[in-house]
Amino acid sequence: ITDTVFIDRDKLRGYDYIGLKIKDNSMMEARICSGDIVIVQLEAPIDNGDIVVAVCKNYDAIVREYIREKSKITLRSAGDKKLYPDIVIDEKTERLVIIGKVTSAMVNF
Repeated sequence: ITDTVFIDRDKLRGYDYIGLKIKDNSMMEARICSGDIVIVQLEAPIDNGDIVVAVCKNYDAIVREYIREKSKITLRSAGDKKLYPDIVIDEKTERLVIIGKVTSAMVNF
């Protein structure tokens, strides 16, 4: 164990949470950087603009901003667009699994 995090029980509201260590700087402008830990609310309702953990195409689990426009979903990075381009998913032909919504980040563990 490198550290512990306390989550107010009133905020749990029946959801499960996990902590994930970030391995890149794709969300640096959202203040989520390599080495940080994000707390993820599993199976949470997702809205446009939420930061999510998702699995799609040939990617491992990734952290990106979620944007839905009809049947297209864009997973947008908040970092260098050349290194971390947007990922566009057409729900009609491609599979996307949302693991959960990022609720907080802890800096550089």
